[in-house]
Amino acid sequence: LFLSFLKSTILKGETKVEVEKSVSEDGVFIGRTDLSIGKVVFEFKKNIKSRPQKRKGLQELERYFHSDQFKDSQIGILTDGINFEVYKRNNLTKPIDSFSAPIEEPTKEKIKEFLIKLDRYILSSKKIDLTSENIVNIFGQGSVLFRQSVEKLKNSFEKLKEEEKEVSLYFNQWKSFMKYIYGENVISDEMFIRHTYLNILIKIISYNTLKKIFGIQARDFIQVLNGEYFENLSIYNYIEKDFFSWIFFDIETLNDVSTGLETVIEEKFSFENVSEDVLKEIYEDIVIQKERHEIGEYYTRDWLAEKVILDTVNEIDKKVLDPACGSGTFLFKTIHQKKKRLNLEDSQLLKHILNTVIGFDINPISIIIARTNYLIALGGLLKEREREIFIPVYNADSFRFPLEKKGASTGLFSKAVDIKIENKTLSFPIKEENLEITDELIEAVINWANRYYKEDFKRFLEKNYKDVYKQFSADLPLIEKTAKNLKEIIDKKGNGIWAYIIKNNFKPLFFKNKIDYIVGNPPWLTYKDLNKDYQKFIDQLFKYYDIKVSGHLKTHIEIATLFFIVSMELFLKENGKIGFVLPASIFTADHQTWFRVKTGFKDFSNKVEKIYDLRDVSPVFNIKSGVVISQKIKGYVETPKEISALKFKGKLKRKNLELFEAKKHLKIKETKVGLVILDEDKKYWITGAPFKDLRAYKSKYYRMFKQGATIVPRRFWFVEIEETGLGYAKDKIPVISIEDPQDKIKVPPLKGTVPEKYLYKTLLSKNLYPFGYCKLDNVVLPIEPKGNRFVLKTSKDDVPVNLKEWLEKAEKYWGKVKKGKLDIYENLNYRNKLTEQNPNAKYVCLYTSRGSNIASCFIENNGKFIVDHAINYAYMDGEDESYFITAILNSNLLNQAIKQFQSEGLYGERNIHKLPLLMPIPEFDPTNEKHLQIVELAKICKEKANYGKPFICGYDERKRRSIGRYEVDFELNQIDRILYDISELKIFVEEKPKELEGIALFFSEEIENLKEDIKNFLKEDLKKTLTNLKTENRKKIENLLTQNSKNIYPAQLTYKRYNYLPPEIFDGIKTAWDMLGQIEEFRGNIELLKDLIYLFSGISLGSLLKA
Repeated sequence: LFLSFLKSTILKGETKVEVEKSVSEDGVFIGRTDLSIGKVVFEFKKNIKSRPQKRKGLQELERYFHSDQFKDSQIGILTDGINFEVYKRNNLTKPIDSFSAPIEEPTKEKIKEFLIKLDRYILSSKKIDLTSENIVNIFGQGSVLFRQSVEKLKNSFEKLKEEEKEVSLYFNQWKSFMKYIYGENVISDEMFIRHTYLNILIKIISYNTLKKIFGIQARDFIQVLNGEYFENLSIYNYIEKDFFSWIFFDIETLNDVSTGLETVIEEKFSFENVSEDVLKEIYEDIVIQKERHEIGEYYTRDWLAEKVILDTVNEIDKKVLDPACGSGTFLFKTIHQKKKRLNLEDSQLLKHILNTVIGFDINPISIIIARTNYLIALGGLLKEREREIFIPVYNADSFRFPLEKKGASTGLFSKAVDIKIENKTLSFPIKEENLEITDELIEAVINWANRYYKEDFKRFLEKNYKDVYKQFSADLPLIEKTAKNLKEIIDKKGNGIWAYIIKNNFKPLFFKNKIDYIVGNPPWLTYKDLNKDYQKFIDQLFKYYDIKVSGHLKTHIEIATLFFIVSMELFLKENGKIGFVLPASIFTADHQTWFRVKTGFKDFSNKVEKIYDLRDVSPVFNIKSGVVISQKIKGYVETPKEISALKFKGKLKRKNLELFEAKKHLKIKETKVGLVILDEDKKYWITGAPFKDLRAYKSKYYRMFKQGATIVPRRFWFVEIEETGLGYAKDKIPVISIEDPQDKIKVPPLKGTVPEKYLYKTLLSKNLYPFGYCKLDNVVLPIEPKGNRFVLKTSKDDVPVNLKEWLEKAEKYWGKVKKGKLDIYENLNYRNKLTEQNPNAKYVCLYTSRGSNIASCFIENNGKFIVDHAINYAYMDGEDESYFITAILNSNLLNQAIKQFQSEGLYGERNIHKLPLLMPIPEFDPTNEKHLQIVELAKICKEKANYGKPFICGYDERKRRSIGRYEVDFELNQIDRILYDISELKIFVEEKPKELEGIALFFSEEIENLKEDIKNFLKEDLKKTLTNLKTENRKKIENLLTQNSKNIYPAQLTYKRYNYLPPEIFDGIKTAWDMLGQIEEFRGNIELLKDLIYLFSGISLGSLLKA
């Protein structure tokens, strides 16, 4: 029965299954097994919970393990058909796992979990390849093995944290180190446990790789996890004493978890022909996305890494560095290229690779993965080592390694460096001509601080480190101070892993200007993601490289492009090349303009040779991307006007593919990236475009539009009026502040009364759609009109008592939550964007400054409307000009023209800013017939937008703009076609807008002839027919329309089928439909509406639509 169940579920046809198989030892018959599947032997007993039966079953398993037939088997399973206990051949005293068949609760999920677990041990199919996908499936967060292992580690850690001081020390040191990498927000005990699990798993995978190569088994798992096994094989710098060494305080749990992982790895996986970075996806799976985002980790796909290496590393026998190696994909692929293309003896090839393929990374868990991938890539070459080898992958920050001390050498990166640990400064002089002596110096300082601190430091050096004493004799006072500072740290925090941290910090210095090629994918972080200390360092870099970025763009500065330049300066030889995967902001983001146009940096230049545009490929990363390949040149290089490029397009069947596989799914087009200039500080890389200087086309409206005010935190200023039922006086309007998800602060609502004089209206961008808006919000603002501006008041000024009380509450809370230096009023009136607004302007033209698509409308100002910061605005004198500008801003033609210049995010283009105003928008001319036609079309659009408000605003904010645009697409099509003919926008788009099928231009003669007849019918005849509806029904209609129009009539049909009609005709059809909607048998019946139109006018709906 049990075997039939397995055959119907998990057993494959090729699996060897034997029942009651005869077994022998040294040729002598010793019994029959109940069942064997592959190399796994089963022993069945009636009840394995019975001690005598269990004892007998284990004796049988022991006998089978000694048999000729199963001497290579590692796993035996004792079962009664319900309960299963899994034993390893070398330990029959305790099962490595136990589980039960879900007899009492046989749900689909429980059965699946049971089968997965059973399959893991019986290994019903042939060994599977060691691929990233298979590793994630078996060891990832969704696996039973992960959940069980993490639970065991968690229980052990919680117990040891209380009992063992050193375990707390490891954890606290890890926290301190990770705060430096991730910031404080994501650090947790649970994260530490996941990293520990991953650390153990990676080491066991590496152990199995080497075991297959050398045929040497470890004595125990301690030998594997502490690195002794690898050092016995003369492999150094693979496993160091790290943060995860806490697990050695609980050998039982260590063995338990390790045995479970080892059993599956050994029996399940084939280590032959590993051609990809197999570990990146298990890292991505276990280190959750939020944590990886915090340090900008987006691991490169194998096919892309290989392509970058092929296009960057022209001479494969030269030295290659990945300065932010992550899981080691670029190192792995570089090693494979060297193995493939270099004609060297294996022993020489091994030496060559170890000397020429180098990696750095700041993340300790990434380092163990990268080193493991490095070993896997070396594979069989390891057997050819002639002496001990060192894996050249270092846990170091290659972007921000120690800077010079004051008074040391010139230049940002110096020969005398400081390291800060636990608020103590450790200063180390550097001898660049003999960097190996630095290692000895560090070792000397650590040894003295650890064990020999009672001895005089100078004598200690002279006696034990003579070369150090001699070479650094002039710096001994500085070194002695460093040693004493380290001693204080150890006294306070314990010994831990300071040697590991300090030594790794210095490694990048050993490779200064010694690298021929750099490849990689640097961290994708912005300035605002960094702590203040790191921000100061970035400020230093910008000053050092003379990079100019406008103040308002500073928080968006990206580390990846800075990393590119720093790596080029620090590590590359002259004429060396660098190829980095970078975020797609390199193409069009304003904060990346410096990277596109600046070529000279100190005494070298960045000569960009090739660009990849990867924005139309998926899946690659969660953020769109590109690649830049450059050469380091001595001397001046002009800003390139056009650059060779590859445009990639396609959808890959999975993330991790080899290059030859990826090419089957990708279209790769050779093209150019042209520099397109719209303004002095608006210079973009546009794929497929030639060089263009379009500054002459900037609209006159550019200077008229401004950004609105930062009315934040909204918790202080946005309010609802509380209905009392008794009314209220104008000087005491009861209000309560509202909570907004965008506010990061958490404070109680403000409640009180305010004078009507200080109650204004504003519009949030989420409520703005083409030609209309959903609602205006109430805001309390301490401003008073004065001429064409406002004056800001504070609680210290002569203001009404109730406003004063409101402001004092806001000040109090602001004092608790503010992060910068600005007081609450400076924050509200940032850059005078509140007080510079004009209370006397009649028309306020608005458009959204963020998102993918523009939405614009205008508002008649009564002196009480304030524009919010996510909206750009301009004041217009006339209504017609307001209609004209709104129409052009909403046009598909302008929207299409700016697309190529918008910065890109996860969901496409994400910022608009003032880009539309850099386009050639014609200046309004009230005597121009075409301009007036646009005005008339805009009026229709505004009417439709108002009619459609209940329907459009019923959608969430992400869809409102597209639904609003969809509802006026006929009019927009007419606007686009006129605009194309009368403006220079045509040079920014690929083709002329097409006429919507079946519909003539609105101003055509046939529509004009029908207009009056249709208008009379809809406004008079049909209305008369429906006047029999009772008054209460009319009120009901009015109420329902006010509440939710889309529940009464199908808005899509109404807007789409009649969207070419002028507003008065559209109004008639809408009114008829609304009224008919109240008669139950008519509701929703479009056929009746068709018949009515035909009956009362003699015009069929079809004819109407055709017209």
